[in-house]
Amino acid sequence: MFLPQLAIKRIALMEAWEFCLNWFDVPPEDRDQPERGFRAKCVRELSELLSLEQNTIDQWGKRLENMPARYQRELGRIHSLKAIAIEIAKYPELRRILENKAL
Repeated sequence: MFLPQLAIKRIALMEAWEFCLNWFDVPPEDRDQPERGFRAKCVRELSELLSLEQNTIDQWGKRLENMPARYQRELGRIHSLKAIAIEIAKYPELRRILENKAL
């Protein structure tokens, strides 16, 4: 059985706006002008993921550029976990093994 090589590097810090662009798979050509309502959607998702009130996140600026640094690492972790989950999904045999080895 082939197992993918998942390189786990140091968790990168991630800005809120960049995180949302990646989380919602906004294509590179649309990143300067995401769809109408994108910021509100981003605020709702960050509120859920970070367990913060939407009003708190809403105060971080137009593109959420004033997000406190302590949340950048958490967004980096979430982004890394999503990337790993996507890679695991490509290998049904690995997924089956992991499901059978529930912690």
